Amino acid sequence: AGVPIIVEGALDSGAAIGVTDENRGEGVVFAESDMTNAAANLGFFFSDDGTWSMVADGAALEWTNAPVAHNAELNRDYTTLQDAVNDEDLQDGHTIEILRDITVVGAVAVEGKKFTLTSDEGHSYTVSRDLNFPNKGFFFTLTNGAEVTLENITIDGAKHVDSKVCRLFDVDGSKLVLEDGAVLQNARGEGYYGKGAIYVHDNGEVEMYDGAVIQNCEAGYGAAVTLYHSDNSSNKFTMYGGTISGNISGAGNV
Repeated sequence: AGVPIIVEGALDSGAAIGVTDENRGEGVVFAESDMTNAAANLGFFFSDDGTWSMVADGAALEWTNAPVAHNAELNRDYTTLQDAVNDEDLQDGHTIEILRDITVVGAVAVEGKKFTLTSDEGHSYTVSRDLNFPNKGFFFTLTNGAEVTLENITIDGAKHVDSKVCRLFDVDGSKLVLEDGAVLQNARGEGYYGKGAIYVHDNGEVEMYDGAVIQNCEAGYGAAVTLYHSDNSSNKFTMYGGTISGNISGAGNV
């Protein structure tokens, strides 16, 4: 056994504790007087590489998978983004913070929830499609009047990794808002009705503001934004600012 690693300085839950894979097996010692989130309180502490964490609960210390998301208002951590969205205590106007770069293996379903999705303060993280993501799926599905605001976060369809079709947002009777620092990229549609980054239908709405970006997406029809037209619905895309660039579309829409 190596020399234990002594974690010094005041620590709140979620703090980095100066441990890497190389020295993880050497043990960790917390100086009790230095912990503001004291050992009697449950807290997550991140390793420096961000792929796992330590749970401190009383005298017990346990290595675990690091949480990937945090609800700022509830002060609650989650090990998947879907768990954060599904929390029954999630209220309109809450903020879900992504805590590190993550990959997602299946669609994130948002039904009737209204919240902001952003990166942890002081960071800009990326949510990417995992290689095991189903072909021809949507990354996020917004239904039943949901309203999601993206800010300071990148959603990446990873079309450069393999040949899978991955559309980013299905906005079904709901609203998507792209604020400063929101980046949608690398989506791929398929065929004439390919639908790239965003597909808006059944009275759906999208707003885009300064600092938001939609880039490097491709589809046979509407690489960046596709508004479905029918006599029974009114779909809107309002661009107050931002940048749409480097997208390839065979026909129609944006």
